[in-house]
Amino acid sequence: MARGWANKATMSWLILLRFVKYLGVSALVGGAMAAALCQVHEERRRIGLRLVLPAFGVTWTAGFLLAHQVSISLLSLWILGAMASSMAFVFAMLFAISKPHRSNWASKSLIFLLLSVALFFMIARPELGCSPVQRA
Repeated sequence: MARGWANKATMSWLILLRFVKYLGVSALVGGAMAAALCQVHEERRRIGLRLVLPAFGVTWTAGFLLAHQVSISLLSLWILGAMASSMAFVFAMLFAISKPHRSNWASKSLIFLLLSVALFFMIARPELGCSPVQRA
């Protein structure tokens, strides 16, 4: 009886973590789009610092907790790729919002390329030389 309750609690925790990560990723994408569309530098900077960076922290925290809860190695290719590309995305975003003249089409393209690569790794979960893993 207690074991069934523990499994329900674990599943509820996983659902909550996935939902929080989904919200974090949604805020990350929405904030990046809003910052790219803003014409005024102060608004772009405000969105970047008050929406994108906290969303990045929520996404990473929920991702680490999910990996720990499901016992996934943090050295998996898809996790390392997502971590590297999302960190590069944040650095590119900070670079673009730090000065008014840095927000050009090239920096915006780089930001969305890095964000797309991070999302690809999070969604597709590619592994080299391994058969596809069944997901729960």
